[in-house]
Amino acid sequence: MSNSDFFNELYEKILDKGYNIAADKLATKLNAKGIAVTEEIKEKIIYLLKSGQISKNDLNALNFTSIKLTVNDFKKAIKEVENLINNSTDVFIENNLSEMVDELSKEFIKDWPRNLKEQIDSNKVFKKEFNELWSIPLEKLKMCITFARELGNEASLSLQDENYSPKIDLLSRLHGRGCQVALEVYHLLMEGFADGAMARWRTLHEISVVALFISDHDDDLAQRYFDHEIIESFKAAKQYQEYSERLGYEKMTEIEFNEFKSDRDEIIKKYEENFDDSYGWANKILKKRVKQFEIIEKKIELDHLRCHYKMASYNVHANPKGVMFKHSMPNRDCIITGPSIFGLAEPGQNTAISLNKLVLPLYSFNSDMKFLVKGRVLHKIVEDVCDSFIEVHEHLKENDLD
Repeated sequence: MSNSDFFNELYEKILDKGYNIAADKLATKLNAKGIAVTEEIKEKIIYLLKSGQISKNDLNALNFTSIKLTVNDFKKAIKEVENLINNSTDVFIENNLSEMVDELSKEFIKDWPRNLKEQIDSNKVFKKEFNELWSIPLEKLKMCITFARELGNEASLSLQDENYSPKIDLLSRLHGRGCQVALEVYHLLMEGFADGAMARWRTLHEISVVALFISDHDDDLAQRYFDHEIIESFKAAKQYQEYSERLGYEKMTEIEFNEFKSDRDEIIKKYEENFDDSYGWANKILKKRVKQFEIIEKKIELDHLRCHYKMASYNVHANPKGVMFKHSMPNRDCIITGPSIFGLAEPGQNTAISLNKLVLPLYSFNSDMKFLVKGRVLHKIVEDVCDSFIEVHEHLKENDLD
């Protein structure tokens, strides 16, 4: 039984209940006049109530005029049925909710193997068309991610020596996180989720911007970045305390919370009063309070990617543009509820470009010539990835599919 069949059956039960109550009221009226109401008469009454259109001829045909039931009697009864259904549906559902949930769950679970098979079969058809279009650029993107990961790892290890450098440590960690995010983009693209991939590229872009900004300065900035985690931890603890009871969590003790506050106060004393700004770790270098990521983006001259960043943000936030515009939409008239063959070019290209920028500081700091050569190779791979994605995108446009 499908979900719609189940609820149709439920509605019929409510209707039957209403008709039976109305028929009982009419039967009571007849009984008051000394007329015994048989099951046959009651069935005839319910039949007319269900028809909804009552005439004197209908009553004559069923011999109801002879037993003192009028058209007006039936109209009143039908109105009572309508009122009963409108007023009792919610009550009926509430009273029978547990049974309904159990029955619907059983039906859905019972039907799931068939439903799943249909989805798998449908996805096979989709994947065949999808792979014919996008397999080459996606393979090249995977190669790019692999090369960038290996180059970054090798360069990072070569830069680490006995003297600890917060800057090298941070760049290595940012590189690792960026590679993971790039793989997330890749797997989303592999399944046809261009909008999700674009949203994850947004994160990769932020990581690469921070890495380039950190690389332009000394260990002090990197240490400030690390220490800013204390600020973030305090903000998280404060938020946890505010909502823990509503979430059903155990509230922190005053001692536990004060530890976060004490750490936060100490780190502000170490640096400056506005260190607890969202990007307070960058305040000293930029000589102003940094509350927006765009300021850092502009400082390293990557603000030309702001339009791409904004487009990626549409699908991160619940704004009107995110509802009406998607990379995966062939046009504005459709509603996308799953994967699509459209929109992969932008997140695919952007991921390769941002990954290249992320790795750049690690290998450029290294004096070994092999890293310079490998950096050039990565740049060449990135160009090839971009060309490959653009080629498929143009093919879709030329064939009026985009």
